[in-house]
Amino acid sequence: MGVRWVTGFLDTPSRVAEAFWQAVTGSGLSARRGPGGEFATLVPAGGRALVDQMCLDVPVGGFDAEADFWAALTGWRRQPGSLPEFDSLVRPDGMPLRLLLQRVDAAAGMHLDLACTDRAAEVAWHVSLGAEVVAVYGRWTTLRDPAGRAYCVTDRPG
Repeated sequence: MGVRWVTGFLDTPSRVAEAFWQAVTGSGLSARRGPGGEFATLVPAGGRALVDQMCLDVPVGGFDAEADFWAALTGWRRQPGSLPEFDSLVRPDGMPLRLLLQRVDAAAGMHLDLACTDRAAEVAWHVSLGAEVVAVYGRWTTLRDPAGRAYCVTDRPG
């Protein structure tokens, strides 16, 4: 059985980044859930950028084993990415999030990628809301949200 739905969570020990992510995505916030009201969902309302990809940051030494694991777990076919540091898993039709695997020299982790048609304007919008630019690359910009969590804005329209 393959994976048929993917949801991305942004866990934050405080609510410091909620307003930022609501503004960035043009979303509202759902009613709070959980015993302490610790869970809430961003509710789409025609946002500026599309959260379209979950990027799994995988240390170089164990990359092939990890990529094969995710391909087997999801049932999605693994394919080389457009750059040597990336592989992707081909998502089935109707799947809202892509899965990208990135070879990194650091510890394993994951982050969201937001797709847009005008990266410079989108990044400027994020910065005006409190994000910090970490690095600019040919087709994406890495930022940190107000809680310090890394994410990317890409040139690829959703």
